[in-house]
Amino acid sequence: MVIKRSVSTNQTIKNNVSAKDVLSDTQTKLSQYLLDKIQEEQQLPWDNPVHQDIPFSHYNPITGTTYKGSNTIRLYVSALENGYKDPRWVTFNSIADNEDYKLAKGSKGTKVEFYKHIPYGTDEWDKYTAKWSEDRKQQYKASERDIIIHTYSTVFNADQFDKFPPLEKRSTLIIPEEDRVKAIEEIITNSKAPIIYDGRGKNYYDQLTNTIHLTKQEHFKSKEAFYSTALHEIINSIDYKSYLNTNVTKELVSEFSAILLRERYNVTKTKEQVQNSLSYIQSWAEDIKYDPNIIYKSMNKAERLFNIMESRMLINQKSNTFTNQINELLKKNDEQVKQLRTPI
Repeated sequence: MVIKRSVSTNQTIKNNVSAKDVLSDTQTKLSQYLLDKIQEEQQLPWDNPVHQDIPFSHYNPITGTTYKGSNTIRLYVSALENGYKDPRWVTFNSIADNEDYKLAKGSKGTKVEFYKHIPYGTDEWDKYTAKWSEDRKQQYKASERDIIIHTYSTVFNADQFDKFPPLEKRSTLIIPEEDRVKAIEEIITNSKAPIIYDGRGKNYYDQLTNTIHLTKQEHFKSKEAFYSTALHEIINSIDYKSYLNTNVTKELVSEFSAILLRERYNVTKTKEQVQNSLSYIQSWAEDIKYDPNIIYKSMNKAERLFNIMESRMLINQKSNTFTNQINELLKKNDEQVKQLRTPI
């Protein structure tokens, strides 16, 4: 019986320069800009009211792709650096023959990564492996391996165009307001780490006992402050062991998780959480300086934990009409996540 597998490979662009090299260079430059911005303002840009018009969620209006993971950070930092306030990005090829679009001369694009899947047994697979040695090709054929190419594409923001269709109100994956509270309450109720309301002003996740300790809701300044704190600690409780001996900074993952909570559930950070973030700025600056890729690794990790939280704690009662509605939203989200593996 043949066990079908897939193998990842980096695309070589030219002169033996791989897609990984190009993306790494881009990430280093964007990370340096973000680092300089944080040190200059002594505040995280997404918490700074001055930059509130810079979108954190981005999408391609032509393909319907919602950019995820590390691409979210790439596009946010690029938008921050250049003052782009439009959340839409497109490739040049996708609009080249369309009279509704006119890119301004001298515009420079932003690199985003994606994985292209080439199934075994297709003409594209044969074409891609045509220059391989016969031995290597036979090894792949023996196990019927698919090929996954790690590569990148260059995208341009709508603000870089002299002519671009007007921005219309776009349906998002944000939970509708009337169902938002129900979703949050369901996540809290179904937390895999037991929640003990004995915090008395202190809220934290205890790794030793795998328990979350919260102050009772009535003692918070508002219900929103309670929701923000509870969801923050729930995400912290998920898969905490994976932080050990990795290059992912737990505090950075928590920070990006907070952004995802804001984007998805309209749950903003409390003043205490903002102050807590400020206390980590110098530490983050050192981490970013040492490893520019840590920002992208942390964002990817935050998104995985966020998705785990929803899949484990939001989808439980299949007969619940509300839950089914949320399930449909999550299915759409899954489809958009898969877009990372398709051409941008």
